[in-house]
Amino acid sequence: MTTARSAEHQRLVKMANQIASNIPTRTEVAAQVGQHLRQFWTPGMRAMLLQIADDTPDQLSPEVHAALEGIG
Repeated sequence: MTTARSAEHQRLVKMANQIASNIPTRTEVAAQVGQHLRQFWTPGMRAMLLQIADDTPDQLSPEVHAALEGIG
């Protein structure tokens, strides 16, 4: 993996985990994260996040994993 790609992966992981942790209402966090990803992230960003979830699942929070199941 190139350095630029690695940096992009790290950025996406950080953003996704921050979105999950900053959802103010803690009910249905995964649904809210999924909605945010569908609404504001490009298909390419979502595809990269899905690949990250497959390759290194420990980097993403359980809420992000649950959200990805709904959009994958």
